[in-house]
Amino acid sequence: WSLADAVLAHSRAINWRLTAESLNIRTIDGLAAQLNRVMPVLSGLGGGITVTDDVLPLYQKATSGLYELVGEESSRGEALRQLLLSMDNNWQRCSELLIELLGRRADWLPELGQHTDPEGASRRLTATVQTVISERLSVLSDTIDAHWLYDLEQQANAAVGRLKAYVESGLVEPQKVDIPVAPIHLSNEPAQLRSWQWVVRWILTGDEKPRKRLDKNNGFQAKVDQTAKNDVLELISELEEQKDWFADRNRLFTPHDKRCSRVARGASLIPCVTDPCSSIADGFSIERCS
Repeated sequence: WSLADAVLAHSRAINWRLTAESLNIRTIDGLAAQLNRVMPVLSGLGGGITVTDDVLPLYQKATSGLYELVGEESSRGEALRQLLLSMDNNWQRCSELLIELLGRRADWLPELGQHTDPEGASRRLTATVQTVISERLSVLSDTIDAHWLYDLEQQANAAVGRLKAYVESGLVEPQKVDIPVAPIHLSNEPAQLRSWQWVVRWILTGDEKPRKRLDKNNGFQAKVDQTAKNDVLELISELEEQKDWFADRNRLFTPHDKRCSRVARGASLIPCVTDPCSSIADGFSIERCS
């Protein structure tokens, strides 16, 4: 009431003579539709556009339009290529996730601020994901004896060194071994997530069971590295007694799961790829896809 009264007072002061009959109050959808009707050429939509509640086809069209940028030599094209790569080039699943994002863009677009500061939005989202990863790694570290963790880290780096030597000598085939790019460092730093993931794959089997045997593909040559192998198997047997570690590990990642690294990489890509996708969707639906 106070706002309406102030408007009327302002109207009398400048002699607008506002009345209920002279006011033309519209929703943003109604205003957009009216502008399109009276300016069909200028709007670029040709007139006759109506509001729809069946938004799925529009979101699908917007996502298809986004994929046309995949070959573009720009930050958007590169971001889209990296996003698809992080999802094993699963275009269908990527489309499904983008459509879900578009359906809720009113929730996250203002928070990201990507229309006004896309690079800042990317930094903020990345920082949030890194904070979550760091917190999870801290929980994981706190459940493990520090001396045990140090010994495992040392053994892991020694095994990596041997694996590199095995590949160079031809003892093992490069495609059959998993060699990390950087030294193993088991801390709560987000950048060390890959170290944790490698160690988990190293000490657990594909079905998430502690390894009972280790061979040259794990960095232990038969009859040559027996002492080191026995030491690591003993560390693994001690780990079996720490049930809390397994519970926390499962909440963070599974041995062959790439979800965490995908999230970490995708955080810097989402603002870049969803901005054009959102803009395309807005153009199709006159801001009513919700």
